[in-house]
Amino acid sequence: MQNLGKDRIQLEEDILIVRWIGELRKEDMEEIFLHLYNVKRTHGHVFVLVDARKAGKLPADARKVASSHSLPVDAIAAVMFGASFASTIVLNMANAAYTLLSGKTAMTIHAVETEEAARAWIDARRRERRHA
Repeated sequence: MQNLGKDRIQLEEDILIVRWIGELRKEDMEEIFLHLYNVKRTHGHVFVLVDARKAGKLPADARKVASSHSLPVDAIAAVMFGASFASTIVLNMANAAYTLLSGKTAMTIHAVETEEAARAWIDARRRERRHA
């Protein structure tokens, strides 16, 4: 595992691991997208694993950074674990609003309860990519 920038962002081959601790600032989001693009350039795709057990707020300026980037939806798969039910609902609503307002398809973030379940989900997506 390779630490990238802050210790909250790590890389395992084609998996970008984001440990969301406290508020996720605009600068944090910019750094995450920088690494997303680098991993996609290297592997042709990127899997994102978000540890949201200690997640805090996602301010408007950080959400704006996220909505300003576009990666092909078929090149990215994201899974989050440890998020509260309310956080998962808010995230899904934000994705739906982005799709409606922009006309672009938002990246879907799958939610599971544990890191093991998140990694199993990534393994299943990886197998699907191989057989596509």
